[in-house]
Amino acid sequence: MELYNSLIKDTKAFFDGKNPQRWSYNERDCWTDLGSRELVLQKDAAYELGAMGKGSANYVLFTSNAELVEHDEVELYGPDLKDIKGDCDFARIVLLRVGMLDEDDEIVYRTLKDIEFAKYHVYPEGYMVRMSPESYREQVRVSKTALRKGVSFKRIGIELQVKGDDIVIPQHDGYEIDTFMDGSIMTFADAPWPGLSPDLLSVFLVVATQARGSVLIHQKMFESRLFFVDKLIDMGAQIILCDPHRAAVIGSGRLNSLRATNMVSPDIRAGIAMLIAAMSARGTSHIHNIDQIDRGYENIDKRLNAIGANIMRVSN
Repeated sequence: MELYNSLIKDTKAFFDGKNPQRWSYNERDCWTDLGSRELVLQKDAAYELGAMGKGSANYVLFTSNAELVEHDEVELYGPDLKDIKGDCDFARIVLLRVGMLDEDDEIVYRTLKDIEFAKYHVYPEGYMVRMSPESYREQVRVSKTALRKGVSFKRIGIELQVKGDDIVIPQHDGYEIDTFMDGSIMTFADAPWPGLSPDLLSVFLVVATQARGSVLIHQKMFESRLFFVDKLIDMGAQIILCDPHRAAVIGSGRLNSLRATNMVSPDIRAGIAMLIAAMSARGTSHIHNIDQIDRGYENIDKRLNAIGANIMRVSN
């Protein structure tokens, strides 16, 4: 499947240097697929992407070359859905890597037709797609209801950039957790692989204390993993422990700094969260029982000191 390789290279060259928002594709974060087309009337639409009189393009380019399409990733050039104020230009370009296909023309044809069929039979809630295969135009009506529910190309407050095998996090003066217009807040919950690892929830929780906005952390898979938040509350974090499995974090965007304190690490997950909290706090904190942290994060002090932390090991 090398037919489109030159077009893929031209497309990449066109967008080179334009600094898009980037994030990894995760099937769990996809919009609800209604299974059938939803009718969004003009009076119910907030705006139309690629409307008549506006620029519009839609195409899929295939390749079996792993160097041209290295991994699953979404790139957004321009504003997210919630920031669009009216009808605007719109283009959706898919670079799709497929396996090596048999040289049989019939097999290649059927594969491409199957992919085309799938493209026209996905029905995101509140997102009515109108396509013109002949002109490669795509017009999308986005409903007002969908925007109130928080439909977004991206809902994570920290910008991540994927460069080759590396994840790059640019410097942030602050970061904000997206909220929904109907009043509900963002929720992070653990799940079996490939979902969010339960070991990361403690990290998400303490990072959220430094963000602007609120988030609900829901520990579904294990018992008694959120009781360490009492120590974060003592440090000044605004956290409500709803029950043994749920904690609501109200972040103030560093307006109210955490206070240094003495802590004892009860386990690996709580220990790394306490370490991050200590680095975010004013003053010098002491964390005891650090063997728990070392079990999961080898040489964590050296690695964090290399990026500006000030961590010292003190023997008893």
